[in-house]
Amino acid sequence: RDGLIILNVSYPSSPYQVGTYHLNYCHRIFVSGSYCFVAGYAEGLKIIDVSDPREPFVVGSFYDEGVALGVYVVGNYAYVADGPDGLEIIDVGDPTNPKKVGSYYDGGYAFDVFVADGIAYVADGWGNLEILNVSDPTNPVKVGEYDTEGCAYKVFVNGSYAYVAEGYNGLEVINVSAPANPIRVGIYCDREDIQGVYVYKGYVYIAEGWGGLKILYEEALS
Repeated sequence: RDGLIILNVSYPSSPYQVGTYHLNYCHRIFVSGSYCFVAGYAEGLKIIDVSDPREPFVVGSFYDEGVALGVYVVGNYAYVADGPDGLEIIDVGDPTNPKKVGSYYDGGYAFDVFVADGIAYVADGWGNLEILNVSDPTNPVKVGEYDTEGCAYKVFVNGSYAYVAEGYNGLEVINVSAPANPIRVGIYCDREDIQGVYVYKGYVYIAEGWGGLKILYEEALS
């Protein structure tokens, strides 16, 4: 409930706080340019100007029910995983006046979204991993789906692979090179509660709640 906290990490061994902005909810964030886009749960999408990290301030917001749990920004569009309302696509070309231009829902509960090359990957809870063509943001079209082992909470895409965090059901690695025919190529499960995943330079970082942070070799999984 402390909201947004901004740290200076120029020296990773000695990070320090430079700014804060109080929010009732701050579920996930995405930083693009001078703006921090906040998935603010029951308060929707918040857009915060962080050009001066010491003095962040809200410039715009969008809410039309649902619960904003994840956000990913590409160009002028923010893709919001909006819980029971599915995926919402918001035009943020003018951050002071965000407008919904598209949406997609066919059941499930959208926890997270990742967008790459005109494709949106939605971690849709028990609705599995949904794969949508969003090359036209006003008309997202479902092109594929993968039936996950557990509840899909978080998704990260690296190249041809989607990494899906599924709580106590582990981490699944899905080959999405053919979006209409996703295929599982790897799985990791140690019975911890995997809620987050990030891939960088050959390593997979997973957040396991009380199990802490674990680092895996990407190659070993796929």
